[in-house]
Amino acid sequence: MDFRLKVFVLSAEKLSYTKAAQELGISQPAVSKHIKALEEEYKIQLFTKIDGRLSLTYEGEIFLQNSKRIINLYKDLEKESQLISQAPVGNYLLKVPSAIYYGFIPSFVGEFCRLSPHSTIKVEINDLDESTKQQKRANNDIIININTVKNEDKINQNDILFNDQLIVAGNSSIDPNGYYDLHEIKFFFYTSDNQTLKEIITSFSESEEDQTKIKTSGTLIDPQSAIRLLLSYHKHHQIAPLAASFLWKSQISKFLKDQKLRIVNIVEFQDIILPKRTYSITSNDQESSKNFISFLRNWIDQNLT
Repeated sequence: MDFRLKVFVLSAEKLSYTKAAQELGISQPAVSKHIKALEEEYKIQLFTKIDGRLSLTYEGEIFLQNSKRIINLYKDLEKESQLISQAPVGNYLLKVPSAIYYGFIPSFVGEFCRLSPHSTIKVEINDLDESTKQQKRANNDIIININTVKNEDKINQNDILFNDQLIVAGNSSIDPNGYYDLHEIKFFFYTSDNQTLKEIITSFSESEEDQTKIKTSGTLIDPQSAIRLLLSYHKHHQIAPLAASFLWKSQISKFLKDQKLRIVNIVEFQDIILPKRTYSITSNDQESSKNFISFLRNWIDQNLT
């Protein structure tokens, strides 16, 4: 990547060559030299000074947008190259809890199949009744188990995969800095994750709040349906109702980053500690699964944090 673009973007964000130089660990004259070189190469003026204060020109604003786009492309290239270099080959059976099956797992499986086209992967929900599980599997499947940790003291810390937090997630009409009363929010629930529902009820029973205050506007099959419903309000956010659902942060991290969904601050919930979860990962064949687990950890670091 052209280092000059990084210098320019930081200078534009700080509107100060001195602050950009300090953050980059170079001298202020070096920053000026890089900016001048860009201006000469592209034959435009990027900055001007008004009353002694640095300001972007109109051409500089356009150049900033394109520079950020290029820098992000390089970041994507670096991330994807790292994943490709780690992509394992094999036949995998991934057994996961329903909360993440209805969360980031479909996206992960799509990326895995794209980056490791000679592999096969099957996914099974491991907290269903035995009668509903898929029993048939190939003998050569490498089985990867992701489980909710019940007691961290009894698990090897190397087996910890990631931590998660239940949040109240709302559509984009929600003010992320505001606080809402329960009666202002339309809640949508889902029926496919009984464990999450039990944890919500437990959180209320341990507090002084009455869970009957929550008004259910609709009940759906799974969390993905609730997410799609909230996202459907995005293009109408100015006139959309204030809608929300209890969702795990890992299920919607991308939409939170894109500000298509928002965390809802609710007045009555200030004294309620919503559930947290820790997930562990193990395998029936530690040696053969090392590359897959490393790939999954890296993907989670890039996409969920």
